[in-house]
Amino acid sequence: MTQLFTTKFLLIFIIVLINIHHIDCAAKKCHQCITVGCDDPFNSKAFGVSPATSTNGWCFKSKRIENGKTTITRLGSFPCASKGCTTTTGTGFKTIACCCDKDFCNNAIRSKSTVFSVLIIFIFALGFIQYFY
Repeated sequence: MTQLFTTKFLLIFIIVLINIHHIDCAAKKCHQCITVGCDDPFNSKAFGVSPATSTNGWCFKSKRIENGKTTITRLGSFPCASKGCTTTTGTGFKTIACCCDKDFCNNAIRSKSTVFSVLIIFIFALGFIQYFY
């Protein structure tokens, strides 16, 4: 019984690791809009919003406030150096630029980690195996 459980545990663990690698290495899908439909709070079904495939794995969102007017842009394949946001201020303007590397992560709400979702599935699979075997 222990040998069988250990073998199944290792098999599930390897499958989960392969799936995590596959998910993180695949082309990312991003929201794309320039001004029209890009408002915060964000509605991915709004006019002017379309899905875009990122060829370099990055999604991008910028919010520029200049003279009281806000302009928001969301793109895929933006040349980012790292995840996170940077703020630039100058005379009469403020720009917040954010880069992320998960599917549709350039919305207004932070996306949950894929690794967390896979971990939950893994825990349920282990419980299933223990219960039925």
